Amino acid sequence: MKRMMKYAVMILFMSVFFYYYNMFVPKNFLYLLIAFPICFVAINIIDKLFTNK
Repeated sequence: MKRMMKYAVMILFMSVFFYYYNMFVPKNFLYLLIAFPICFVAINIIDKLFTNK
């Protein structure tokens, strides 16, 4: 159940992040340099929050 919740939170975060990011930043070369690293870092943080220690 925790694993499904982790993936649901990741998908929800990515959807909301890219929705609002597309509203404020035009799609050009900087889009790749800014959006994907931020998304990658955030996904790693979400993964660490849901991982048993």
